[in-house]
Amino acid sequence: MKRSLLVLAIAGVVATLPVLAAPGEGKAQIGTFGIDLTARDLSVKPGDDFNRYASGHWIDTYQLKDYETNYGSFNELRDRAEVQTRAIMDDLLARKDLAPGSNAQKLRDYYVSFMDRATRDAAGLRPLQPVLARIAAIDSKPALIAAFGHAGIDGTSAPFGFYGSIAIPVETVHV
Repeated sequence: MKRSLLVLAIAGVVATLPVLAAPGEGKAQIGTFGIDLTARDLSVKPGDDFNRYASGHWIDTYQLKDYETNYGSFNELRDRAEVQTRAIMDDLLARKDLAPGSNAQKLRDYYVSFMDRATRDAAGLRPLQPVLARIAAIDSKPALIAAFGHAGIDGTSAPFGFYGSIAIPVETVHV
């Protein structure tokens, strides 16, 4: 989870940086317009089984890698984002002309501090002590509920999550 948060944080800051445009920027990276039409199974009518029509060939031919339990378009987007983020970070790490206090300099320093395992190991659990103290202080149901609510703020998780969504097929009902 922390790795995902780091990737998201870096990607968010990178989006604000005036970095060099990637080759082919503005052109579809998948298919001719952003959708891989070769994944379809044209022997199936869309009205009979749309998932099979849209993805049947891919379902039949894609081989999961030994470390994958599933794979889809969002996995591909994440993989591409990680490669692109790494390229941006490698560029920032190599640059010596970053203005002090600039977003690029802050991002580079943040990344370097995250990758500094020796300092993290030396700190041990000390940075987590406030969170561990809050957990140790839970002594009632209301305190437990408050801790669950705070979990999303401090980057931890609770055994239960809640969200609102439209109840299908009754779009006017929210659950």
